[in-house]
Amino acid sequence: MNKLGFISKKDLDDQAQWSGTIRFVRDVLSNDYQIIPIIVKECLIHKAVQKAIRIITHNKIRRLRWLPIESLKCQKMVAQAAAEGCELFFAPAASDLIADLKMPANTRLIYLSDATYHAMIDYYFFESAHDQKVGNLQEGRALQNADEVIHSSDWAKNDAINHYGIAPEKIHVLPFGANLKDQYNPPKKRKGTDDSSIHLLFCGMDWERKGADLALECLRILNASDQKRRYDLTIVGLDAPEGTHYENVTFTGWLNKNIAAEYARMIACYRKSDVFILPTKAECAGIVFAEAAMYALPAFTYSTGGTATYVLDRVTGRCLPAGSTAEDFSNAIREMFDQNMYLKYSMQARKYYEEKLNWNAWLSEFKKIAKG
Repeated sequence: MNKLGFISKKDLDDQAQWSGTIRFVRDVLSNDYQIIPIIVKECLIHKAVQKAIRIITHNKIRRLRWLPIESLKCQKMVAQAAAEGCELFFAPAASDLIADLKMPANTRLIYLSDATYHAMIDYYFFESAHDQKVGNLQEGRALQNADEVIHSSDWAKNDAINHYGIAPEKIHVLPFGANLKDQYNPPKKRKGTDDSSIHLLFCGMDWERKGADLALECLRILNASDQKRRYDLTIVGLDAPEGTHYENVTFTGWLNKNIAAEYARMIACYRKSDVFILPTKAECAGIVFAEAAMYALPAFTYSTGGTATYVLDRVTGRCLPAGSTAEDFSNAIREMFDQNMYLKYSMQARKYYEEKLNWNAWLSEFKKIAKG
């Protein structure tokens, strides 16, 4: 079994790291590679210096260009792994660690990210001119330093090409898989135009960014305008605001996938649902879309960030233009049912999951990239 040096800033077992994706990727790669952990945690000196600078600059400088202690530690660990026969190194979400990494002879470095720093400015990141300069410099050097780059969406790939000047042939788009076990069982009876009860599902932990208000308003409009059907909505990941009450809405709060009972409750939410709605304002990849596709749920979202790689417009759901209203979302959902498109979207969503939005498909493509 070939060795793979896994460069990370946190323990690979950390379930919270990168929404659990680091753990899933590690587990998948373990099927074909002997994982050599190269864990480079932020040292106390760096944390202290960074905290002091943030206080002095009133939080205008949060990013430091040079991380000599971490960089030297990473360099040393990579060199040691190479001396012990490791020829392939993998660095997911670690641009700051590999920006100045000098790779040993006869080794290859693969960099994985769900976005470029530039694409995140004024989208996810709202930072000072200094921090933008540092972030862009590190991102550019990481992209150049890597032998191969894996992005999780076409959105990220296009920005790497257009802003950082990276050769297109060096970048590979591999959508993330679902961070749930595949426990899907096709229903004996699928939804059709005559069904009177439709269950919507929303999964997200950020009320404003994920668009909870719009989803709730969409539900209200659907029930007010569609006399043929009754809609309800389950919101996973959020609690109802104190003192509020919504008709036909169930809030589960945050469900921990690592707790068996809560994981089972999450799976039950997917199984009972018919449609997935997430009107997110900013999204790099959206693993929840892969999870929705696993359960054959047509997805309705905005065309923003990397969503169009995960939700194929008018194929597995709808990616509505920016600025679309709750009424636009409700019209799109009704149109799907009224035009008898639900079954087609549902089956195509599941097919897309089976072909692309799963970790086995990701691993198969990764191995091709690793061979060079």
